[in-house]
Amino acid sequence: MSSKKIIFLASVGSALDYYDFMVMVFVSNIIGAQYFPSQYTYNSVLAVFMTFTVGYLMRPLGSIIFSHFGDKYGRRIAFYFSIILIAIPLLCIALLPTYQEIGVLAPILLIIFRLTQGLAFGGELPGAITYTFEHVNLKWRTTAIAFIFSILTFSA
Repeated sequence: MSSKKIIFLASVGSALDYYDFMVMVFVSNIIGAQYFPSQYTYNSVLAVFMTFTVGYLMRPLGSIIFSHFGDKYGRRIAFYFSIILIAIPLLCIALLPTYQEIGVLAPILLIIFRLTQGLAFGGELPGAITYTFEHVNLKWRTTAIAFIFSILTFSA
């Protein structure tokens, strides 16, 4: 696989996840009203931010799990699996019915999907960096890693 393709794939997964997290923050009022209805908007937004937080709290566990699988089965497989594990819950969240449609199951599913994404991202970013570092030409390693972090910064 070419170095450009490796760098592109490593950047895409990270950019999608950070973009998703930023969108969730900016539309927290809407998400709160749809999935955590309350008489007070503050409570709904607080529930969204708590859901947002559980994704972050799963990242260290995801790093441990995916680094183990990466060492045991290969970094490429672990890396690709982590990208898929970020994308599938993202699609499920986009298609998730609201609280008014399925009741309390909606916020429960939203939290489960965010947990899954956090777990996957905990493995995706370190996996992307490690995979890129191991497969890109020695001359371009630092530039490739810097590019991945640049994409993260621009997507946020």
